[in-house]
Amino acid sequence: MFCYVHGFNSGRQSRSGKLLEEALGLPVFRPDYDSARPFQENFESLLYQCRAIAPGSVIMGASLGGFMAYRLAGRLRRNCVLFNPVTNPYEDLEQFLGGQTNLSTGKAYEFTRELLESYRGIKAERADVDAEIFVSDCDEVLQNNVERVRRTYAGRIHVIHTPHSIEDFRPFAPYILAMGGQPSGSGKGAAQ
Repeated sequence: MFCYVHGFNSGRQSRSGKLLEEALGLPVFRPDYDSARPFQENFESLLYQCRAIAPGSVIMGASLGGFMAYRLAGRLRRNCVLFNPVTNPYEDLEQFLGGQTNLSTGKAYEFTRELLESYRGIKAERADVDAEIFVSDCDEVLQNNVERVRRTYAGRIHVIHTPHSIEDFRPFAPYILAMGGQPSGSGKGAAQ
């Protein structure tokens, strides 16, 4: 099973989740959380939604979802694949204080100082799991993130050259499929 945790201001029906399904040629479970809710509430909700993910499953995530996916993988003892993960949510999310719109639902909300404070002191909790981590050296949202990722996460780190939101997951499909014990050609969109 493959699981994808969306990023900040996104949702279960995110474009990235759909692109991952297309690239893998396999279904991807997409748990949901609400960026307008505090960290602990969101993390507990994700943990509850993902509790039945079978051993051998892969938890993926991008941006804040990458941070959440890494914590989930550690708690559930599952492998993970991260794309441009946040390293310190309290610092990385500060730029979003104020009016926001969820890109999946269109719902407007206020990302308040109180919501940001719910992320204070929250760390990545180095997980003893197999991890493939893809981080861009030209990320326009999480600038200078490569060294921060190297200091924060344990796993194989791959430096890529993409914008923050990845438009094409096909080059990553063989890594994801291998993590899930699938042959790299098993997904219809997997790069050959």
